[in-house]
Amino acid sequence: MPSATDPTAGGAQGARFGAPVALAVATLALLCALAAVGESPAPVAAASAFTAVANTILGGVFALAYLLAGVGLGRPLGAWCAAVLPSRLWVQAALGIGLLLALSHLLGVLGLLSGDGAAPRFTAWAIVAAGLASLAHQMVRGELAPERWPTMPWSGVLLALPLATIFAAAASPPGWLWDSEFGGYDAMSYHLQLPKEWAAGAALAPVAHNIYSYLPGYVEAAYLHLGQMTPGGGDAAERLLGADGVWVQACQMLHALMGALGSLLCGRAAWAAAGSAGAAPGLARAAGVGGALVALGTGWTAVCGSLAYNEMGVLIAGAAALLLCIEHAAHDGGARAPAWRFGIGVGFLVGVAASCKPTALLLLGPSAGLLLLGALPRRAWPAAVIAGATAGLLVLAPWLVRNTLSGGNPVFPFAAGALGTAHWSAEQAARYAAAHAFDGPPLDRFALLFSARGFVHAHWGATPWLAAAAAVVALARSRRAVPLLLASGIAAGLVAWMFATHLQSRFLYPLLPPMVALLGCGVAAPARAVARPLPALLVALACVPAVLGAANFASQRDGRPNALLIGGVGAFTGLSRAQSLLDLPNDAERVRVLRESASPYEVVNVLLVPGLLGPSARAAAGLDGRFGDRGPRVLLVGDATPLYYLGATGRADAGVVYHTTWDRSPLGEAIRAGGDNPAAWTAALRAQGFDFVLINLSELSRLTERDRYFDPEVTMPRVVRLLSDPGAGCVRVWSWESPGGGRRLLRLEGGAP
Repeated sequence: MPSATDPTAGGAQGARFGAPVALAVATLALLCALAAVGESPAPVAAASAFTAVANTILGGVFALAYLLAGVGLGRPLGAWCAAVLPSRLWVQAALGIGLLLALSHLLGVLGLLSGDGAAPRFTAWAIVAAGLASLAHQMVRGELAPERWPTMPWSGVLLALPLATIFAAAASPPGWLWDSEFGGYDAMSYHLQLPKEWAAGAALAPVAHNIYSYLPGYVEAAYLHLGQMTPGGGDAAERLLGADGVWVQACQMLHALMGALGSLLCGRAAWAAAGSAGAAPGLARAAGVGGALVALGTGWTAVCGSLAYNEMGVLIAGAAALLLCIEHAAHDGGARAPAWRFGIGVGFLVGVAASCKPTALLLLGPSAGLLLLGALPRRAWPAAVIAGATAGLLVLAPWLVRNTLSGGNPVFPFAAGALGTAHWSAEQAARYAAAHAFDGPPLDRFALLFSARGFVHAHWGATPWLAAAAAVVALARSRRAVPLLLASGIAAGLVAWMFATHLQSRFLYPLLPPMVALLGCGVAAPARAVARPLPALLVALACVPAVLGAANFASQRDGRPNALLIGGVGAFTGLSRAQSLLDLPNDAERVRVLRESASPYEVVNVLLVPGLLGPSARAAAGLDGRFGDRGPRVLLVGDATPLYYLGATGRADAGVVYHTTWDRSPLGEAIRAGGDNPAAWTAALRAQGFDFVLINLSELSRLTERDRYFDPEVTMPRVVRLLSDPGAGCVRVWSWESPGGGRRLLRLEGGAP
């Protein structure tokens, strides 16, 4: 957010909007260019570009309303915690968005954002309207009045490339882009799936079949909130996946916009760090632009930010916490906020980061904590630390309370050995703990930092090495405390990553804000000994991550990153061609078309649950069974990404049932009950109310034989017996072939329904 005291302010009034307009035009042009990559002929490429722009605008309207409402809600918090600081309005934005995330979570826990009808929609819009009204008043009567806006530096136009990259990627539906994320596996497994279930159920609450519902889920609560803001009728699944997928697009655009704002906050932190180290205004401004370019251009920002994940909440809160500390330490113009009030602001932001992603507390917390102490005299430490810890705990309290009420362990599935395993068995807890830890000596853990599981991953690009170079320069040439505290905080975060996580590259992402802030320190340290071109060279160097990120996007899916952009969400669910199927002359023809090209999602949605083509089409496909008026019920085995199944609502009467790898397996229970008899397994599944089983053989093979994450009773030899034994009572009714085995849809005929 702009500030009247920003050193970049000034310039001719007539030129005030030149750079922002140029940024918008350049972003739009690059968005169209990136959205057309790999698509031909020209009309298809043009349609792809148009779709990307339409999705960005359509989903972005609701996402932007949510974010701007957060900025407005943060107005009193910003005035309270950072009243005299140059970046008060920047901090206000982060505090307000954090507050809105917490409010969305609390409203969800209370059940006010669940269900159909007008009540949850009114609640969702009432909170947003209040925030927008506060922001509008601030723009008319307060510090955000247009005449007080600063002049954006022209170098900021370089942000167009990383902005276009993140928006182009966010315009495609989850399930296609980013091979490192298996097409957005986590979004389809829980980041978006859980909001669908919460909206269809009674409240935002833990569920026994999806362990990730026990995580804080504050960004996921925002997705739930957006679901009640976006248009569309019917139940939760129809609103999320129907109406051209507006809800899905809004969620992805919200995360992308959060990534953009978080990157700007990182740049502001780099600017503040450079200024506090004595850099001239021009160099500090270049450090700010360069820091924003590095943060937004880093591959993980484009990857995570364009998917409906939760890392961008960490980016916003973490960068703002560091910015607040750096400016509080450097401020010498008038009275500063009391230490305890300053501590509340920092603690609140760290609590928000941990509420988005719990590992942020371990990786980002040390940097914020050290800077907090460094900004205060020792006599003020107790008050600031106690106030900050209390604020952070209050932010996390709704999560801790709901987990305690649900399973007795406030941080489940963590600390299961000490605080309890909730609804899990000891075997499940042990299996989860083993999969989320690294069993190796310290030297091996350290070595992984310099591998694809660490900073050598392509999505990190040049960012860690730029930060390392800045650290060396700053520590060698500066006697100020900020570079040492940032470097120490990063080192502590790396230790936490090595010993408290399962050592994946993406889990290092909370270290991005302190790394970017360290860039500002590194720029300022040798400022007096370098030539005048340094600012321009700095900004040019900061463009490297953005170029690498755009190239990474263009290379996805063998150079066709936009292949599903036009089809969108409907290409996965089958809704996009449901009407064309109905237009065919008869059910036999519809089934023929489906057998030639339908995905498992489409077969289940249009023939089984909810059965968009009707019972006669199901009968023509040989999918009838003994399920009476209640309709068929499908069990997914080996597939924990049920987002695009309309019937996977998580309710007791859901037509599609799934479970995450760690949770109770109905097939495993059937095997335990039936011993070594496949017919008894089928009967046990029928007794649980299942009519069909959809087995993902390739995924199940990975989970059972390579990773060994799955229920130990479910083995590939047993699954093969179920598929091949004539007496098992299973009839294969549909097959999909792919490397590793593909999928099989079985109709269960043994036992009673």
